[in-house]
Amino acid sequence: MILTDTDDLIKRCRDAGMRSTKLLRAALELLSQTDSPVSIQQCTEMSEELGACDQVTIYRLFERLEKVGIARRIGLHERAAHFILTDSFHHRHFVCCTSCGSVRALTDHCTLGHMEEHIAEETGYQKLYHELVFYGVCPKCSDAA
Repeated sequence: MILTDTDDLIKRCRDAGMRSTKLLRAALELLSQTDSPVSIQQCTEMSEELGACDQVTIYRLFERLEKVGIARRIGLHERAAHFILTDSFHHRHFVCCTSCGSVRALTDHCTLGHMEEHIAEETGYQKLYHELVFYGVCPKCSDAA
């Protein structure tokens, strides 16, 4: 399921001063085809192009995408950094396995949007967003125990 057109994302990156490279296209294609956050390790496993690069290079690319507002890092405590497209993040919640680290997007409608509006009005904050991550043990890890 493609959530965002890759060519539009590349244009946004170029407008932000980034060069259009094969690596950038591969990263954006991967992010646009998933609705769950992905780790750098998962990127190397899911994409032949990204798998051919060292993880530090990919991490720096994702940091740059985060800096220009294309991607967002999802805080998963001690787990490896996970990234998702900014556009697909809006009102998205996740569940993370404390055993294997897998992350899954939850599809239920967010009921916290009204709180963002209230907090923005009360505090004057702009571009307000929230992260909500539930933690537990996934069925696969539960079955293995």
